[in-house]
Amino acid sequence: RVGFSDATTRGPLVAIHARRGDKVVDAYNRYYTSREYAEIVLNWAGKAKECEDAERECIVYVASDSAVVLGEMRNWLGSARAGTCSFRVLGAEQSLTQRASDTHRFDHRDEIQGMAGKVQLMKGDEAKEAAIDILFDIYMLSRANFLVGTLTSQIGRIAAGLKKAVGYPPAA
Repeated sequence: RVGFSDATTRGPLVAIHARRGDKVVDAYNRYYTSREYAEIVLNWAGKAKECEDAERECIVYVASDSAVVLGEMRNWLGSARAGTCSFRVLGAEQSLTQRASDTHRFDHRDEIQGMAGKVQLMKGDEAKEAAIDILFDIYMLSRANFLVGTLTSQIGRIAAGLKKAVGYPPAA
């Protein structure tokens, strides 16, 4: 896990909520690749006032229901520069919710809707761990200087709403 106080001492915090899971096969939601998320971050950093005056290490926090996304974002942003920003990509690795999502079979139509049920059926310590994972992601997303995500996700909407409620810079 990453501590927020560590992230704030270096430069702007960028947060990406890259939803996979059922979004990959849901006809009502557009699927965004990791490359598209990275391009949005690079475009922002190239124009942001937070990246104008001095060399900075931008912290990019990746919240995703798939462990694959963190590695992809490290590949896209790890050696990239935009404006005066270099990037350090952080996020949960192999969280309980990621393991549940990454092992789910979305290629079987009967199982697609069952993903949310996998998390809802967790009990005891497993349920507590999943809740902490999700709440930590929401916290980090809501504290970002720049938030990248979609409003088709309840987590994305909560994070954007919290940003607005407490007066942080608006979500993108």
